[in-house]
Amino acid sequence: MLLEEGATINHVNIVLDSPLMVACSPGHLSVVELLLQDDKCDIFLENNFGQTAIELASAWTSSNHQAIVVRLEAIKKVVLQKKLEEEQMNDASIKQRRRRN
Repeated sequence: MLLEEGATINHVNIVLDSPLMVACSPGHLSVVELLLQDDKCDIFLENNFGQTAIELASAWTSSNHQAIVVRLEAIKKVVLQKKLEEEQMNDASIKQRRRRN
């Protein structure tokens, strides 16, 4: 509901916890899934203690926490793969321009 009303998905509180981090800590899997539906949800944000959402969920062993970690790790893998591919394309483009000059 808040997101529908224009709330910022990556808004942080006083200790720099994002909504995703706040949902991960107690293992609220359904809230995590809801937040992850927004492409702007940043799983790489760090709080004042240098913790990411993955690290906060990893601190617990419940089935919900484990499911959250699996989901976030899968997203992390996809995002990092896309970044690597973009870097490789940029490198190839630069090399191609250099050959032309």
